[in-house]
Amino acid sequence: PSRVPPLPRETRLKVIATTVQKTPPNATHWSRAAMAEAVGISPSSVSRIWAEAGLKPHLVRGLLRFMPRVKCLLADRGYDADWFRNALIDINITPCIPSKTNRKVPITHDAALYKKRYKIENMFGRMKDWRRVAMRFDRRADIFLSACAVAAIVLFWL
Repeated sequence: PSRVPPLPRETRLKVIATTVQKTPPNATHWSRAAMAEAVGISPSSVSRIWAEAGLKPHLVRGLLRFMPRVKCLLADRGYDADWFRNALIDINITPCIPSKTNRKVPITHDAALYKKRYKIENMFGRMKDWRRVAMRFDRRADIFLSACAVAAIVLFWL
């Protein structure tokens, strides 16, 4: 038979639970290979399980896990995805994201708050005038973040 037999339900649940509840050692999120090694299945099986469950550990865990504690997140239409909105709500952040035009059922957002987003866009535009920030000369992320913080402080006071 050329068809691969389906994995047991317990294995699927173990992959999903491990992905959502645990973090791998020395990493911010699970990779296919790391999860496959931890559970004892093939990387392609891990991909199938993640796709069936709608999990995207490289996006949710990598980006949202280290989010500062804020009340609301302002973002443009490019971030209008159900998994992203649900991940924000799970960590008690209210998404203020306008719906994409092709969404069948539009989701409302706070239009007055969204209008203030231009201040953030202007600040990032001015930060790119700083050559060190725009070109990212720093190799380490913590040093680059420090340079961004210094630039933001100086721009705030100008």
